[in-house]
Amino acid sequence: MKRSRFRFPGFILLALLVVAYIPAGAGAHELPAAQALTVYTELTVPAGFAAQGEELVLAGIAAGESDVATIRWTRVEGLLFPYWVLRLTGDSEAVPRQGLELLTANPAAGATYRTALSFDAATGALSLQVVDAATDRTVYAAGLVWEGLADALSGAGSTRAITSGRVTGVRPGYAPLGLTWQPGIRQDGSFQPSLRFERTDEVIVRVETAGPLPAGGELRLASGADGRQLASIQPEESVAELSFPASLLPVGQSELVLTYAAAGETLVQWKQPVTVGSVSARYDRPRRDSAAGILTSTVWLETASDLPELQVTVEAELYAMEWTADGRNYREVPYARLTLFDGPIDVPAGSTGLPLTVPQPPESGLYKVTFSTHLVPDVLQFDAKSSYHFATYNPAAIEPGDPYTIVVLPDTQFYAQNHPHIFLRQTEWIAAQAAERGIGLVLHMGDITNANTWEQWRVASDSMKVLDGIVPYVLAVGNHDNFPEGKANGHTTRRGDSKINAFFSVDDFPHIGGTFEPGRLENAYYTVRLGDTDYLIISLEFGPSDEAVAWADEVAAAHPDHTVILVTHTYTNTYGRRTPVGQIARHYTIGENPETTVNDGEAIWEKFVRKHPHFRFVFSGHIHSPVIPYSASVGDHGNTVYEVLMDFQSEPFGGNGWLVLWEFHPDGSIDVRTYSPYLDEFKTDVQAGFRNEFTLLPAAQELSAAP
Repeated sequence: MKRSRFRFPGFILLALLVVAYIPAGAGAHELPAAQALTVYTELTVPAGFAAQGEELVLAGIAAGESDVATIRWTRVEGLLFPYWVLRLTGDSEAVPRQGLELLTANPAAGATYRTALSFDAATGALSLQVVDAATDRTVYAAGLVWEGLADALSGAGSTRAITSGRVTGVRPGYAPLGLTWQPGIRQDGSFQPSLRFERTDEVIVRVETAGPLPAGGELRLASGADGRQLASIQPEESVAELSFPASLLPVGQSELVLTYAAAGETLVQWKQPVTVGSVSARYDRPRRDSAAGILTSTVWLETASDLPELQVTVEAELYAMEWTADGRNYREVPYARLTLFDGPIDVPAGSTGLPLTVPQPPESGLYKVTFSTHLVPDVLQFDAKSSYHFATYNPAAIEPGDPYTIVVLPDTQFYAQNHPHIFLRQTEWIAAQAAERGIGLVLHMGDITNANTWEQWRVASDSMKVLDGIVPYVLAVGNHDNFPEGKANGHTTRRGDSKINAFFSVDDFPHIGGTFEPGRLENAYYTVRLGDTDYLIISLEFGPSDEAVAWADEVAAAHPDHTVILVTHTYTNTYGRRTPVGQIARHYTIGENPETTVNDGEAIWEKFVRKHPHFRFVFSGHIHSPVIPYSASVGDHGNTVYEVLMDFQSEPFGGNGWLVLWEFHPDGSIDVRTYSPYLDEFKTDVQAGFRNEFTLLPAAQELSAAP
């Protein structure tokens, strides 16, 4: 016999996991003389068959006494236990003695398998498919080219179909059962597989077979939704492509139907789900209108192509956030579910905004709102759900002559990274206490995030904006807020990398007076009036440049009737002294960047702080300390400037939720206390003469207040 050769172009398989052992049966069905035939069989595995079964013949073709090609499920004795192998066997020299192993899988007891085996002697094509009838799931499918198939079929005697089950049909003609096909698009000149398309796309369907199909065979592509014919081809090669505009398919999910027909008869059909159209839904953070008792937001529907008559439903779920003292975490309590929009709209390519209004809960508290958008037809959706926290507490009503409180938030970097509930607890407590304690301002020391990632900024933004409409706040940008994204142990190498401006805008701060760079918050100033005092708060980024320091100097000079507070990430060290000139340059690569300059605490003092008679405070973080180191320095005009370090990030959970209360009294004295809403306790550590609780005397006595 002439030696035969197999060529496998690839196959699709899906393993079955149920173990069963079945004895082989035998059956035969005479086949008509033909160069190309497709045989269909069906076999049910009897439930409860004993483990002594050795073999199942799913389908095969025999010529005379010769086994041409047979698909068998064969039991194999393994080292630990027996298992089953799906094999292709035959008497040809091209087939190994034990057959070609196709799949290791166990036939399921009680399952029915439909098998199809097709051949074309003229081309040497042989294809097969095994399907689980209950689930319509393809267990195995493959196609191959057998160059000696015609010789193998020319054995003595008639050609027969054999099976342990029953033959359910025989059709003339070859069916490419192992055909593989993949929809996609042409991108940069190459084929890119895809199951989702925009209406403007040209859909390419790539088809691969084991070899050239018989002459006269045709591949037809249709829409499963309405049967519309999309494309057809009589392929002459083993790889063929069909194409059609995606606009011929309905918007949403549907099926592509690929059919192979010969002599006017459909021999095999395949289906694949596809989706036409995609929408990205994003939501503006809701803004609280306390006077109207509502929250306002906008959902933006963004799409690459026109989507007409899209049924859009936007819902909001409200949860009351209850702090559990025992668990030291929040519990979400369902509050309300609301439909904010429901109706058909035409969504043009680009961005379409739908205004949303959410009734504000009348009870004071912390809440979470979760928006979701549902679209019909079911196009592909991205970012279809988003949650935000907001508070409904009342702001402080601080009148002239009243006491008031300024709250300092030390470095929150590890809360943003690992413990968002602690960050949220801090800002919720501030909002809840604002009216009672007269909290009129919150100052953040920087290192808002640990690695300047999108997720950490989302946490930080969500926590800080709980204060919106309740307490004004100022943010400083720390070195970690400017790291290359995701590199918490990296170094600030240049300016402008912080994502702060992607999550906070100038418009978020009604008390902002101006910025060093237009629209950027790294260096900015703010004004607020608390009690009898007008404050100018200047925020400078980590190691500010000469230009930023000069700008701050001009801002302070332009506000001679304001008491000045400088907030910058690093200025004071653990000894209560200013950081020396050159420290940043020695330890941070931004100091080596020739395109900028850096200023340490001592340089900022000399160039800026000491020159202004109305300077009162410099607040900073960055350097870990269990207490609050500070010094009382005297400016050029005899004014005392308190330079204070507040940073507890080395304590458990990234700082144990400590924040610092600066309580200003009408007599000019200031009580400083450190409190944790997370622990619900005050901090009383003492180290190197510094404390977490102390009092600064009125201005007339302030020189005696230095530690």
